[in-house]
Amino acid sequence: MRRIVSVVCPSFALWAQPHPVDADPQQPWVLTVEQRNLIVIHDANGAARAAGATPGQPLTDARALVPGLRSMVVDRPRIEGAWHKLAHWLTRYTPLVALDPANPPMDMGGMAGFVLDVSGCSHLFGGEVGLLQDMADRLQARGLPIRAAMADTPLAARGLARCGDDPLLCVPQGEVLPALRPLPVTALNLPETTVEALDRLGLRRIGDIVQLDRQALGQRFSEKRSRKQAAQERTTPERLLDALDRALGKRPDAITPLLPAAAYAARKLFHEPIGTAAAIEQALTDLMTVVLSMVTQAGQGVRQATVSLYRVDGARRDIRLRCHRPTREPGLLLRLFAEQTETLDVGFGLDAVGLSIQRAEAIADSQDSLLAHAGPGRHHPVLDRLTNRLGADAVLQPSLSARHDPREAERRQSVESALAANPSTTGAPTAVMGLTQRRSAAVLDQDLGDPDMADQAGLNRPAQPRPVILLPEPQPVTVEDPHPYASGLRPPQQFQWRRQRHRLVRWTGPERLTPAWWDRPNGHLGTFGVDRSKLPVTKDFFHVEDDEGRQFWMARTCSSPTAPFGDRAGQAAGRAEWTMEGLFA
Repeated sequence: MRRIVSVVCPSFALWAQPHPVDADPQQPWVLTVEQRNLIVIHDANGAARAAGATPGQPLTDARALVPGLRSMVVDRPRIEGAWHKLAHWLTRYTPLVALDPANPPMDMGGMAGFVLDVSGCSHLFGGEVGLLQDMADRLQARGLPIRAAMADTPLAARGLARCGDDPLLCVPQGEVLPALRPLPVTALNLPETTVEALDRLGLRRIGDIVQLDRQALGQRFSEKRSRKQAAQERTTPERLLDALDRALGKRPDAITPLLPAAAYAARKLFHEPIGTAAAIEQALTDLMTVVLSMVTQAGQGVRQATVSLYRVDGARRDIRLRCHRPTREPGLLLRLFAEQTETLDVGFGLDAVGLSIQRAEAIADSQDSLLAHAGPGRHHPVLDRLTNRLGADAVLQPSLSARHDPREAERRQSVESALAANPSTTGAPTAVMGLTQRRSAAVLDQDLGDPDMADQAGLNRPAQPRPVILLPEPQPVTVEDPHPYASGLRPPQQFQWRRQRHRLVRWTGPERLTPAWWDRPNGHLGTFGVDRSKLPVTKDFFHVEDDEGRQFWMARTCSSPTAPFGDRAGQAAGRAEWTMEGLFA
């Protein structure tokens, strides 16, 4: 049977945003928020509440009641960040921890709530009562008092934590109804209109509702609110009887964990904190022995794992281990862990270490060899180490693409994406290289756009040379040719680029490269509402050499893909006529 723990922090906003350093902790002070051009109290400490300041009260009225009241504006990102951090810390008790949407700390009062599914986890802490007591003691040591309750359903645990008599309450299995009977109907998280209607009928406690006829009660309170209205009011969208059935376990009631459930997980607790590298490595080795055995029995391998380190002061650090291929080698995972923890700060020590597998994939049993990484579909283990140290976006694999434009002929993707796209093909780059080398310099080849079609037509010729250095963007050149219009089929005899003058002595070309048909103005993109200056254009490329032996790759913008060589009519607006594209060796 499920066992759910609901944790309620009455003054979480004050704990997440402490008072100023120069303020006395016993001095009355409050957090304020602006609502409808009025500054009201969001949360108040004990001294302020004892003097008469309450959440929701205008700040001016509170200052009249409490002389010397100090105030601070609510820091919403800080409070919400602390809410999520504490939820991650609670995963030391169970991996299934959810934020309670009925108790967000940004609501008036600053109360925060959490829901934990601790089914099968209580024995690690000496039983259910021991788990609640350990949680309360650790949070109290951090200055955060809590109210917690354990029951069979989330709604019952939430109601007992908020409205119960004891701050720590553990309801035995199957005894939810006797525990809910004395609670007010507000424990079911019902809308205010429903609570007011029940109050007018004299039904103020859950026990009063349970003993009534269900059919009559359902007909009287049969209105079901929309999910949008329920989300705005932080209430349940179901009818009264539906909410009661969820509290009693007659209807399913799921929670949404903050972190995805791990396929395999193990955790090790320590009576005395550990802090040496050898002790942490030994603890991780013990956890891998347990987890990897389960992974091996399932016929799978580890792709992504997380090592959770819980410090004594309550801080938690997650170290993610990523592998490009499924693995069962503990040595590899230990090396990946060690490379990320060279400067690990454990503070006063660790009191718990956890290992969880977020992603596991099937792996076929095979006999490894010395050159296993060189076989089809394999990769070198150094890729895993580089990815974990530098990040997945820093390790890329260049690959060729069958496009005429050199800037589009190469694309870069992560190693994981490349391996997933070609799990067992090692000759793909060679095939693309061969496809690219069969480029044709003829205009008809460019119009066909397919080297295979050009090969069938017998139009293939040796590919034109490409520059060693391709500029990221075309750079304009200044033409200084004394006779620029003498011939449209040759580059300018003199030009200036990067403040240097060049005089050409020889050249070859032109080679026309046209954009793909779907990138042309009259193609898939159309012409309506398109900035023509940003569209790819047709260019004639020349391989030139100046009088000092320097070789360049120059291009001249054409008016259209079908324009004759040397055409100067209808130049593209906003584009330079002659540009520098790259440099040869």
